[in-house]
Amino acid sequence: MFINQIIEEARNQNVHKKVKDPLKKERKTRSDKLHDIRFPVTPDERMRLRRIGKHLKLTETACCTHLLMLALQLREQRIPSYPYEDTRRYMHVKPTEEWYKIIAELAIHYDVSERQMVYRLIHFSLEIPFKEDSI
Repeated sequence: MFINQIIEEARNQNVHKKVKDPLKKERKTRSDKLHDIRFPVTPDERMRLRRIGKHLKLTETACCTHLLMLALQLREQRIPSYPYEDTRRYMHVKPTEEWYKIIAELAIHYDVSERQMVYRLIHFSLEIPFKEDSI
């Protein structure tokens, strides 16, 4: 009887300890947080984007992010639709939080996913006539 009483008291103490968890503070998000968005590319598109990256002396992701920023800054007119096909080969862009919110708003406006919106913006930026040094 004495052993059961000790076990029962230990169980009751453990139950009370679980209830008394300290309040968890909400963590702040970093101000320079980047979002990773993948978009599908064909082998030809991948080769073209890599060539542009080599010309600019940027990595693949940095080059695609740069082109995405250019497209977002020059989006005065309507962004045309491009045939979207998931090729299972992806490249990445890493926009900042503020640009990510703009992409999300555009995706809602055009009724597409964020990935499809990035795909449209990248293709839009590839069609913009650039001088070699302005990219």
